[in-house]
Formats: sequence, structure tokens, C-alpha cells
Amino acid sequence: MEHCSVLAAARDESMVGTAFTERGLLLVEQPGAWGRQGLADSDLDHAVAVELQRRADAADLRLLAVRRPDGANREAIAGGRSWAVRPAGSTLLSWGRFGAEADLLDVPLDGSAGAPAEEPTYLVCTHAKRDVCCALFARPVAAALAALRPVHVWGCSHTGGSRFAPVVVAVPARGETVVYGRVGTDAVADLVAATEAGRVLPDLLRGVAGHPAYVQAALAHALGDHPVPAAWTVDGVEPVAAGEWRVTLAGPSPVTLEVRAHTGLEPMVSCGKPEPSEQTHYAVSTASR
Repeated sequence: MEHCSVLAAARDESMVGTAFTERGLLLVEQPGAWGRQGLADSDLDHAVAVELQRRADAADLRLLAVRRPDGANREAIAGGRSWAVRPAGSTLLSWGRFGAEADLLDVPLDGSAGAPAEEPTYLVCTHAKRDVCCALFARPVAAALAALRPVHVWGCSHTGGSRFAPVVVAVPARGETVVYGRVGTDAVADLVAATEAGRVLPDLLRGVAGHPAYVQAALAHALGDHPVPAAWTVDGVEPVAAGEWRVTLAGPSPVTLEVRAHTGLEPMVSCGKPEPSEQTHYAVSTASR
């Protein structure tokens, strides 16, 4: 059987600009099976899941189901489950616990509740019902991460871009959420070290989450020269033409970049959807003066 992530890697499909664009996160611990729709297709009360998604959408948060990679949290449900919120535009992730599932609807999404994370959190997409690549290739990566940072690693539901599996979302205790793709077990130690040092691994970078794709592409270009997300801020975005933007970044070497979108058919972008579909990729260059 052909797998979407193997084919995407073989054709060297660019990952840049493919991180999710929601500006924050809402994580809900849900052990057991997840169907294709993740939290809404799990054993969590369906009405609660639907309302959580509505609240997350309104607050511009990516809602993800999470569980321990080895299933250890199945035995801890009696003591409550975990939730986490990183509000839109914030670099602070806060954790709390819930007992009754309906209590999730009382969790404030502005970061005013819970205990701030003191260490980075690592999310590995292991949503096999969404794409088989996230089972075959991501689970060993989740296990390798858990061996290094067991308390801070979770399997998560669909983050987008399954063809770039294994996908890892690095959520620093203070800092931008970073999405990686094609993370092999041999890269796990470097990924942890980079995250804890406030840096990124440019070669595995899909994007800094929470930005439009074309801004992600500009940031990825800058991070290739100076891989510290906190050093760069978006100083301006100017549409130039259809599918073309001028993005100005403030940082160690302030720069204005031209970003051009190119859309074309890519074969088998998901194991669950083998037919070709249109995908957009980005070319970045220094703006001419």
C-alpha cells in the first residue's frame, strides 16, 4: 500500500506554510478511541464536544484531543482528566483538571484559570482514524519523545497536513507554537534541545502556528538564518497582487520579503483521500528595492 507521507517525501513536497492558523490552543484529555472527527467522534459526551468546538472556533483556538502515547492515562481517569488553554495571541499555556465532562464548558478560554506550564509541551499527531500514516510513523516518534520528557508528551488529534507525518507540535512554556513535519526518531533529541533553548529546527519546520500561511513562509525564511522565533515579529503585511504579498519582519536583520503562492494538483495528499487535490506552496525572496 502506498502512504501519503511516503509519497509526499519522495516528491519533496514543501512543508513550509502548512501549520494550522488558529491563534491559540484548547487541549482536552480524551483516552480511548477517536474517530475521524477526533473529540466529536469519541466517547466524550457529544453535546459537550460540539459546544467545545463552537467555543474554540469563536476564540480562534485549535481544539485537539490528547492522550498519553502509551495509553497510561486510561488508569488515571478516576482522578480527573487534564485540559490546557493557550489563548489566541498569547504565549502562555495553562493546565487544569476536570471531573464531569460538562465542567469543560465552564473552563475560561482567556487564560485566567489553570496553572501555567513550566516546561514545553510536545504534541504528536497519532490520529490513526484520520490518516494511517499517523499510526505507522508517528507513534515511534511519540514513544521516543516520551522516553525523554514523559510528563510533557501527548498524542493528539488531527493538526492538518497528515502527508507530512510524523507531525510534532512544540508548545514552549513561553513562546510561539511551532509545527514540525517529517520528524524521525533520530531528530527527537535535537527537537527537544532546540525547543528548550527557544530555537527551531529549520529543516523540519512547517510553520509558526497562528499566522496566515504566507506569513508562516516569510517567518520560515527568516528562521533559516536566525532560528529563534522570539527574535522575529511581523512588522507589516502588504498585498501586492493576487497570491503575492510583501511581508516586513523586525528582528536581528530587519527584512522585507516577497512571498508568492503557487497552487497546483498534488497526488494523494491523504491516505483517506487518495484522489489528487489542489495544494498551495510558497516561494520567498528578498524584496527588491
